[in-house]
Amino acid sequence: MGPKALLPMSALTAALAAVASSCGGSPSSSTTLPSSTAAIATTQAITTVPATTATHATTTTHATTTTVTTTTTTAPSTTTSTTTTSVPPKPTTTWVATSFAPSSSQAAYNIVGAWSEGNRKLALEDATPSAVSALFANAYPPGGPQYRGCSSPPGNQPSICVWRSGNDLLSLTVSPFPQGWAVTGALLES
Repeated sequence: MGPKALLPMSALTAALAAVASSCGGSPSSSTTLPSSTAAIATTQAITTVPATTATHATTTTHATTTTVTTTTTTAPSTTTSTTTTSVPPKPTTTWVATSFAPSSSQAAYNIVGAWSEGNRKLALEDATPSAVSALFANAYPPGGPQYRGCSSPPGNQPSICVWRSGNDLLSLTVSPFPQGWAVTGALLES
């Protein structure tokens, strides 16, 4: 073989496209040419196409075989940003009675008396909001409930005070505090 001539880049690119298309492929596919193809010197061409696409075309001739290869396209890079917003928890308030009763039965009588008058504010003086809500969710019975007594558990345990009205049974949980007794639960069963 005689001296090899280098082709200008545009001629090489055009030749690669023509060779690929005559073989039924595209410049990005790998193709083996028939043995009758003329020899071309080994050359590499790199063309940068918008932002993230680079085309690499390499033509190598060994005797009668030419290989055309690779187009690499990379996807545009993305950045993921995460924003975390935390909402501080709502401050919780601890219920504190404004008036403690000296005994469990007195605390129970106080809330039942407030219930008979429909006076929630008075009931909240020595009963928790949940106990007042549970009790006041029911209508005060005509003639009022009859007191049946309070339990006397050992130690510093809550007491259960009971009233009856017809077939209804009112159970009040009355808990001891350092300052005295307060109603902490109410349940009316039919």
